[in-house]
Amino acid sequence: MLIRIIRFCLLTCLLMCLLTLGNGAAQARAPSLFFTQEERLRIDEEVRKNPPDAAVRAKHLLHLSTILFFGTDDWSIWLQGEKWTPATDKPDIHILAVTPDEVHLSVKLHSGRIIEHVLLRPHQSLNLLNGQVIEGF
Repeated sequence: MLIRIIRFCLLTCLLMCLLTLGNGAAQARAPSLFFTQEERLRIDEEVRKNPPDAAVRAKHLLHLSTILFFGTDDWSIWLQGEKWTPATDKPDIHILAVTPDEVHLSVKLHSGRIIEHVLLRPHQSLNLLNGQVIEGF
C-alpha cells in the first residue's frame, strides 16, 4: 500500500513538472525539420506583416461559402465572408430563395447589367465582371 502511495506522489510530481515546463515550451517554437532558424525568422516576419486574415478574396468574385438551412424563412448563408439572413438586403444583391443545397439570387454586375437569376452552391463564386459561375473560388 505504501508503495502505491509513493508511486502516486511521484507520478503527480512528475506530471506537475511536465505541465510547468510545457507552459514555457508552448511559448518557444519547436525546432523545424524543414527550415533553418534564419528561414523561420523570415517566415515569421512575413506572417506578421501579412497575417492570414489579411488574405482577401478578389472584389469581383461573389463567393458562397456556407448554407445553414432550417426552413424557407430560417436560414443563414455566408457571401464574401458576411453572414446573410432573410432580413439582410443590399442594393446590388437580392436573395430570391435558399434551399439546403443552393442559393438563388439576383445580382447587379459591375457593368451595371442585372442578372435576374443566379444559382450558387457552396464553394462557388460568381464573377461580377462577366456573370460566370466559377467552382472552388
